[in-house]
Amino acid sequence: MLSHEEAIRIVAGEERASGGCLCKGEFFVFASFLELSKNRATKSTGDERERIMRPLSIADKRYLRATEGWLELGSWQEAKKELDCISPQMREHPAVLCARWNILAGAQLWELAAQVARKLSKLAPKLPFGWIQLAHSLHAMKRTEEARNILLPLVAKFPDECLMQYKLACYACQLGKLDEARGWLKGVMNHSDSSKIEKMALDDPDLKPLWPDIRNL
Repeated sequence: MLSHEEAIRIVAGEERASGGCLCKGEFFVFASFLELSKNRATKSTGDERERIMRPLSIADKRYLRATEGWLELGSWQEAKKELDCISPQMREHPAVLCARWNILAGAQLWELAAQVARKLSKLAPKLPFGWIQLAHSLHAMKRTEEARNILLPLVAKFPDECLMQYKLACYACQLGKLDEARGWLKGVMNHSDSSKIEKMALDDPDLKPLWPDIRNL
């Protein structure tokens, strides 16, 4: 695994590395559940995604898709190479920032990831993922109470966003609020593919205190 210093140099563009898989564990739980959540997007969030994607040129959209492809394959270094090809004037675009966060998360550069997530949540406050990414970054820095406090007031604003509720279950569990965690997780399982959620939850170390109970939720 790359050292923290090596990861910073690659993200800063000072060197290129071959290989380089994304970190295991919580990032992959986040990424796979992000896809499940996207499939349940409401019309309003779907319209917002479409709105913010329109300014990207065809070439930039291709680079963005290539970035996402490398992320799915587990290489944040290769993903960064593609993302760096996007037009400089579009690098503050919300969709580009979202991809940038995934690269920083893969490199486990959580302070930088939090900065990107804060920017994304300001630029696209009607989309849930900037807020979720910010909370995820804070949790990775052992600031779980802050992460929980960011998401709690937003649940009513994004009632169909299962990923947000799943992450709240994780944070509550890590904070010792097991009854609260059970409630969040049960709600997610009632509104998503319960077998897939159960499998992910049983692989998620954040939910380890609940593992004995998950199949009974």
